[in-house]
Amino acid sequence: MNTVFCKQATVDSEPDDLPTNFPCADSRLLSFAISPQDVKDAVSVVDPSKACGPDMISPKLLKEGCDVLANPLSIIFSKSISSSYFPAPWKLANVSPIYKKSDPTDPQNYRPISLLSCVGKLMERCVHKNLYNYITANNLLTHHQSGFIRGDSTVNQLAYIYNDICRAVDDGKEVRAVFCDISKAFDRVWHRGLLFKLDHLGIQGNLLSWFKSYLSARKQRVVYANTSSSWCNVSAGVPQGSILGPLLFLLYINDIVSHINSNIKLFADDTSMYIIVNDPTDSTAIINQDLDTVLNWSHTWLVSFNPSKTETIIFSRKSNKPDHPDLLFNNVCLNPVSDHKHLGLTLSKDCKWNSHITSMVNKAWARLGCLRSFKYTLNKSCLETLYIMFVRPLLEYGDVVWDNCTEQQKSDIEAVQIDAARIITGATKYCNTASLYAELNMQPLTDRRKQHKLTLLFKMKNNLVPNYICNLIPNAPDHRYPLRNQNAIPLIACKTQLYKSSFLPSAIRSWNSLPSTVTSQPTVSSFKRSINPNRRNNSNAYLYAGLRKNQILHTRLRLSCSSLNHDLHRRSLIDSPLCSCGHIETVSHYLLSCTNYSAHRTNYLSNLPCVPTVANLLFGDEHLSSDLNEQVILQVHKYIVATRRFKQ
Repeated sequence: MNTVFCKQATVDSEPDDLPTNFPCADSRLLSFAISPQDVKDAVSVVDPSKACGPDMISPKLLKEGCDVLANPLSIIFSKSISSSYFPAPWKLANVSPIYKKSDPTDPQNYRPISLLSCVGKLMERCVHKNLYNYITANNLLTHHQSGFIRGDSTVNQLAYIYNDICRAVDDGKEVRAVFCDISKAFDRVWHRGLLFKLDHLGIQGNLLSWFKSYLSARKQRVVYANTSSSWCNVSAGVPQGSILGPLLFLLYINDIVSHINSNIKLFADDTSMYIIVNDPTDSTAIINQDLDTVLNWSHTWLVSFNPSKTETIIFSRKSNKPDHPDLLFNNVCLNPVSDHKHLGLTLSKDCKWNSHITSMVNKAWARLGCLRSFKYTLNKSCLETLYIMFVRPLLEYGDVVWDNCTEQQKSDIEAVQIDAARIITGATKYCNTASLYAELNMQPLTDRRKQHKLTLLFKMKNNLVPNYICNLIPNAPDHRYPLRNQNAIPLIACKTQLYKSSFLPSAIRSWNSLPSTVTSQPTVSSFKRSINPNRRNNSNAYLYAGLRKNQILHTRLRLSCSSLNHDLHRRSLIDSPLCSCGHIETVSHYLLSCTNYSAHRTNYLSNLPCVPTVANLLFGDEHLSSDLNEQVILQVHKYIVATRRFKQ
């Protein structure tokens, strides 16, 4: 396995010469010192639960010994920079093979996960801080790149691309896009080419020599089940599992956007190009020229593109679609596809979300099935956490982009959360959805999507995201007099429902309906609080007390979906609502007055710290402390169990 992994980290035969006309930066970064405070800042973000590297130094040790270790480590790190030497033990990596799919005996079907020295990564974090600040201060990174950029994300880029597509379709045009695939991008970075680019970016002197030491003579071994392979040399690529690796890759691929005439967007190694089609022949010629430019770039810098996995798609809502000439990439004809998954969202040629929503909902139902299997073994709090962490993210990833899906699709998505709420609470199918959400203090996903769109628009309006997406907001006309709502954003004229319901036009309409006290909030967190005043709180944490089965029975009484005769009769499940004692068997009757359970009522509900009422027996008493309310709830549980009314 180690041999296979190391062969992936190689480049083709290196050329003797490098480009002579490569642009140079005006600024310089030759060296820098690392202070004890820099080390402390780096340690503050270290996760102490992470595994250690080959040197067996634990991140927990660094975390707990930070005050003592900060000064000597800063001396060592600064000396490493000034002497242009990265210690050899920090270049070693333990690789854990993670199975992906298909034949488990084929090493190609495993993903290598590298564990490096925690001390070495600590120094990398200090270097990364200085390098990133230098790069951003001098605007050396292309604005077309969104990967590993502070304040940027896949959702920002997807929102930008989809807005361009919808706007073009709204104007009656088509958009032709190409999504390029790079083979083993991070593993095949050419070290000499990377150092050349760092030099031309102004990273010179001791620091450039330090990077040469950092990249050279790296070794790795595969470790599995207390067994390890022999060490093997790694001759190319940015170090996997490192802190500096992603940033170095961005700098290596940074100039791929040069001389590209179509729109190009990068997210690390994900490269997409698209053009608004005015004339199919002209547009095809431009993209073909750009593909040749990218291909020539890849030959120069030993980056391998995979034409067979490169896909093209034509976004169109035209009834009579014109013919588009073929696109060629490395002499391979690219076949148009109807759907393409880009950065986690499946984009369809008709700009609809059928494929994406279907796939997303199916995955969510599968995970919900796992959650259902723990319905009676895990408590309410654990089930709620599992849903929020593992199911809901599937339903919300990129939701600001695809929220213009159909109402039926929105109902299909909401159905997953409703079923999850039933699993968490133990409620039955005929429970009212509003009561179910109120029980969990949970919002409908539709409301959450609206809030997500408003939050992104708030960030755009306050320049908290990159300029490329901030610039999408229309400029307000100049006025010589004060307006009633100066934070209002000009509406976007839309011809089609597709564009009207997409992110930017719909978010602007929602924004303009907000009061100025909300839109003028100073921070993102205060804005979120103002648009969601009913946010989650732990004021009713005592309702989570007790055994799981008792929680379920108590919850069903609260939600009027129990097996009491009144609840069943109300749903036409039985003929009579009467109790065996002759009265209507409501929750009030069962808890407070049924003669069948007088003794149990005396034993468990007579000595409570409050006067028993239906409200405080079901929901607790707002005048009592959380501890006293928990006592009340647990006594009600004992009463429910003792009566055996709901015994299966």
